[in-house]
Amino acid sequence: MVELSIEKAKSARSACKACKSKLAKDEVRVGITVSKGSYDEVTWYHVSCFAKTKHAGSKDLEDLDGYSSLSGTEQAEAKKEFEKGAKGAKSNAKSKKASKSQSDKSESEDESEEDSGKGKKGAKKGTAKKASSGGPLAGYTVAEKAIYQRYYEEALELSVAAIKQALKKNGMTQNGNKAEIASRMADCQILGTLPNCTKCGGGRLRFNQQDGTYFCKGYMDDADFVNCSAKYARNEVTRGTWTD
Repeated sequence: MVELSIEKAKSARSACKACKSKLAKDEVRVGITVSKGSYDEVTWYHVSCFAKTKHAGSKDLEDLDGYSSLSGTEQAEAKKEFEKGAKGAKSNAKSKKASKSQSDKSESEDESEEDSGKGKKGAKKGTAKKASSGGPLAGYTVAEKAIYQRYYEEALELSVAAIKQALKKNGMTQNGNKAEIASRMADCQILGTLPNCTKCGGGRLRFNQQDGTYFCKGYMDDADFVNCSAKYARNEVTRGTWTD
């Protein structure tokens, strides 16, 4: 899972993944967090450099986690830098599109037909998407499963902004697509808000819906990643109170 965030650099130790130059302290930067299984890896970018990455089109700049914490001036400057980078990326995209061969176009059309559900490939994709909405719920009791499903479906009726606002109000992370944040909201409504890991002190615990255990992957301390592989049984974790 990829998570996007925007913030002011806490120090001058981090460097832009794209252009390799250092990010000055307090300079607005964009972070791309990728789950590596046992830990999360964060790469930082200048806003203009981020605009040229494949992740730039997945969310509006205003929807990135941390955007509301920037001042009005910082937000305006970030938008200006993003547009500057996007303009260059758009120019490159047009050049690549013009150089595509007819065989590539035909292959794309074939894949589109399969994805529509007419072929086996399309059927498999549809099944995978359905399974990702909430995932297996073996970690919940029978009663909790029913309540979770109701809360999850109710959350999906809300806008992305409304779900994120509810999560932010309760101190929970707002990263992820709509299905992921709706699942996080439903889980916290039933069992309570997730606390930080008591082992590393900085990582937010995650709940494994498949077996009911908790785990921590670690956290970023500015440019340095603090790895953590702590695991807890359900009865070892005390959750906070969810506020509607």
